[in-house]
Amino acid sequence: MNSRYKHIKTMPKTVEGPDARIYYNVKNKLGVSLLEVVAWSCNGNIYVNGEEVEDNKVYYEILLPFVSEDMTEHLNKHINNLDK
Repeated sequence: MNSRYKHIKTMPKTVEGPDARIYYNVKNKLGVSLLEVVAWSCNGNIYVNGEEVEDNKVYYEILLPFVSEDMTEHLNKHINNLDK
């Protein structure tokens, strides 16, 4: 588990990263992490680069071009609810 998540007591250690419904890590060509998003972790919160943040549709819009159609539909429903 990445050390930046050590303050999250309920987040179990996994091979790829924190236990979350959505986890992505955008890296540059040198393998340096530029953006790491943990959405809906086991405590239900969202973390960007290790800091807890408010839910925002930009975290999902970044991901949309890379996911399947059924996941896109699910995320779009969530994004639409954020606008309300």
